Amino acid sequence: MRKPVATIDGTILTVADLEGYLRDNLPGEDGGEPVAPEEQTQVRSRLFDNFIDEEILLAEARRRDVRVTAEELASYLNAGADETPGAKPPGDEHRRMALKNLTIQKLREASALKEASVTPAEVDAYLARNRESLREKPEVMLRSFPLASPSDAGRLRKRILAMKRKLDRAAQTGEELGPDAGQLQRVSPDALPDELKAALAKLKPGELTPVVTLDGNPYLFYYPSGPADREETEDALRSRAREALVQAKVDEASSHLLDELKRKARVELFPGNLPFRYVPEEGGSPGEGGARSAKGQD
Repeated sequence: MRKPVATIDGTILTVADLEGYLRDNLPGEDGGEPVAPEEQTQVRSRLFDNFIDEEILLAEARRRDVRVTAEELASYLNAGADETPGAKPPGDEHRRMALKNLTIQKLREASALKEASVTPAEVDAYLARNRESLREKPEVMLRSFPLASPSDAGRLRKRILAMKRKLDRAAQTGEELGPDAGQLQRVSPDALPDELKAALAKLKPGELTPVVTLDGNPYLFYYPSGPADREETEDALRSRAREALVQAKVDEASSHLLDELKRKARVELFPGNLPFRYVPEEGGSPGEGGARSAKGQD
């Protein structure tokens, strides 16, 4: 269990570290369909990639002295608690993982904020180019929840499901629920990325997708019940244009941050020590771009 699976800038990550990550984020824990062995190998391999990416981000957050306040941690841990009476208080492991994921999320947000501002002129230009598509009555309503890392999916899933009634009501009334309730989006199915289309094809209203990674960023998507039509005013069109621009800039900045860190990081992998057969993703591998090497059984 103490065998190394990787080192990042000299920090050793062990089999035990990785197995804790896998326990927290492997699919199939919510009564889903059984996963074939080959598919599970692919899933575990991609989770290993995400594990390495997360540790690279966490190391950078520590270098920048990114801190999570006690109030932020409490708010994160208690989100949705008012709708789950009798829920057990979070344990030490839950708190540790929440702190880790919030730290990474704050790093991503701090980087993205530098790029996320948009000017009225940019909104005007975007609206002029995309007015007709913005006018379209979307056929799918989704609420997106960004993840600091895929390992946070299990806990976030429980929080979202605890808020189902509130989320469905807001989908019908247009009530603003704040950032803890994700971002409500209306989109045409044709405009969805293939990864999200595939996940939604298996859903019914009131259900959640598994983790979907878009432009390098992990998300959960909730499919509300009972969507209501949204008024097509000029202000509404401008608001949609601004939201689309901000989201694009945030996603781009977040992906750019990880790419830069991966190029600079000294990553050494030990695939022979993994508790499964590692299958590299086509066109890349974890930590790609920095000084890295791969070794067999240690």
